[in-house]
Amino acid sequence: MILRSRQVRIIWARTTPPEGCGGPDARATTGGTTAAGSSGNKLTSHGFGRSHSAPSATSRLVRTSRLTAVDALPVVPQRLLPEPGAVTAIQALEGLALADLATDHRPYLVLTMVATVDGAAAVAHRPAPLSNPADRQLFQELRAHVDAVMVGAGTVRTERYGRLVRDPARRQRRAARGLTPDPLAIVVSRRLTLTPDLPLLADSHSRVLVLTTSAAELVGCVAEVSYLRPAPGGEVDLSAMLARLRAEYGVRSVLCEGGPTLNTSLPAW
Repeated sequence: MILRSRQVRIIWARTTPPEGCGGPDARATTGGTTAAGSSGNKLTSHGFGRSHSAPSATSRLVRTSRLTAVDALPVVPQRLLPEPGAVTAIQALEGLALADLATDHRPYLVLTMVATVDGAAAVAHRPAPLSNPADRQLFQELRAHVDAVMVGAGTVRTERYGRLVRDPARRQRRAARGLTPDPLAIVVSRRLTLTPDLPLLADSHSRVLVLTTSAAELVGCVAEVSYLRPAPGGEVDLSAMLARLRAEYGVRSVLCEGGPTLNTSLPAW
């Protein structure tokens, strides 16, 4: 689901649970979310979001194989509104023009995430089993429409973030929209809990801006890394930081990819 000003585009509606998640009792949902109701996916509480209990080693192997196989299949999302029909991820997102919605004082901020209808944000601490190829196509194509992608340090570590736009054709679409081929990666890490061996920091094409209260700096990164800090003794105020992104870095649009802790910290504009 994409929110744009006061309009809602329902781009993708899933009628079956994602591969490897749930069973015959899994409920169909919309907006790229699903709730697994089988006994093998007992829900437990984990901080800001809820996560399904970890599967066995055999289950994880089978699930990974299924996800890999399904990702290789062609997928055509079904748009529900404003006009029902089959669309590609590129067609579904065409015309977003998120930068045009920015003000002089702040970038336009959008959020993308996957969750079940009962609030779970991950399976075994990872969101991938909750999504399917259509979700991931939309997720990746959203990166072709923004100046910057914001993500929390925990998600960068868990998901092993690397270069944000790996597809050359997608980089060309960014350039055609007047964007840099690779978006600025904004990592929120209050205590600078990052290591230079993370794929994102080890990628020569990536520009990374770390929002942190730490006075330390990362050593040995291949990526171009800079820092945005509050005044000494201050906290990472995302509202103030986003305003600085607009004023100091010219960022007009930001795609936030979470995780749940970062999502709950976003300013309510």
